[in-house]
Amino acid sequence: MNLKKRIEELERIAKRQEEIIIKQAEKIKELEEQLQSLKEGNIERPSFVKTSLKTYQKTPGQKEGHEGITRPIPKEVDEEITLEKCPDCGTKLSTTEVRERYVEDIVFPKKVVRKYYQHRGWCCNCKEIKTATTKDALPKFRFGLTLMLFVCFQKIGLALTINKIKKELETYFNIQISEGEISQIITKTAKHFRNEFENLKQEMRSMSVCYTDETSWRENGRNRWLWTFINERIALYKIDKSRGAKVPLKVLGKGYEGIVSSDRYSAYNMFESQSKCKQQKCWTHILRNSRDLAEHYPEAKYLHRRLKFIYKKAKEGEKKEKLLHWIDLIAEKKYPRSEIPKFVKSICIKHRENLFRFVDNPEVESTNNRAERGLRPLVVMRKISGGNRSKAGVRATEIFSSVINSWQLQGRNFINEGMNYLQSTAFR
Repeated sequence: MNLKKRIEELERIAKRQEEIIIKQAEKIKELEEQLQSLKEGNIERPSFVKTSLKTYQKTPGQKEGHEGITRPIPKEVDEEITLEKCPDCGTKLSTTEVRERYVEDIVFPKKVVRKYYQHRGWCCNCKEIKTATTKDALPKFRFGLTLMLFVCFQKIGLALTINKIKKELETYFNIQISEGEISQIITKTAKHFRNEFENLKQEMRSMSVCYTDETSWRENGRNRWLWTFINERIALYKIDKSRGAKVPLKVLGKGYEGIVSSDRYSAYNMFESQSKCKQQKCWTHILRNSRDLAEHYPEAKYLHRRLKFIYKKAKEGEKKEKLLHWIDLIAEKKYPRSEIPKFVKSICIKHRENLFRFVDNPEVESTNNRAERGLRPLVVMRKISGGNRSKAGVRATEIFSSVINSWQLQGRNFINEGMNYLQSTAFR
């Protein structure tokens, strides 16, 4: 661009800025006049002046015409209690009517200590010496399965610190336990769930859609990456040194043929080239990026408006051929700034076929929000605990995060299902 064209461009920009300043000055003058009239009591209160909370406070409760919502009556009753005495003097009442009242409460828990007498002797059936064992506790563990699963769920499922879990056990159950013992419970119990983790991984590889995302993690002060691979049934988590394509290749495999929904991070493009998968790019990220461009470059406002319009039409069920035609028109337009053509090339050319897979396939969502929601609980855990201190802790976090969240998606209770799982697999 020569000097003359540069000067003309600057003059145009200065003229636009001058017009904006004039409009703002007129608006300020108008608002000042309204404010003055308000003080004199000549006009109604304008919208930019805050109203009194006492005057305009919202009426509490259900809106008029809406059906009320109450807590449903419990289907099962554990205990029935008859109240027939005067609450003031204790005299038995001469009953005229009986009212029913349901109260849900908890019976404060207490620890249970069991002493087992394990007989050892000759088994006539197995033809060898055997020792009778219980399935209520893992071998060489002082604690029962319920307590161990409770600890694991508190740490991984609810993101509590080990110190708080220790206080919980002392307060609720009067169990004295060290923080080291709690760590041992988590890491050693996780080993018994490794097969379930691998089963979830194999099942994910057969699913048609996978939403994936990644965020930072810490292992003993070193930087790591936490990946999630999630859909409506399974949530897999992997903590790795790498943020590259080898992680999804390791989890999903080169033979994965489903659709991977993600942002525009380059590792997913590499994964697509090395596997049989297809991509669906997240429209939330696309529109967020185009909005950022529009805030910095006036020429990008058209681009952002068009992308918003196309996405709206796609959600309304517009035909894919027409949507792609509109995308091609955006790609053909010339843009003066280098940042804008770079973005347009990525969206409208490089990822052209990865924009509207959700139009043809109802199982595919248009955004990657499912993966971001899947990461959120572990991000909270990272902020509270700072990550993990050992490789064993990293492995336990991967396994339990995957199992707990997958079972939750499937409507399965971790404590009950975990008890059945351990009793059926850990004592073989």
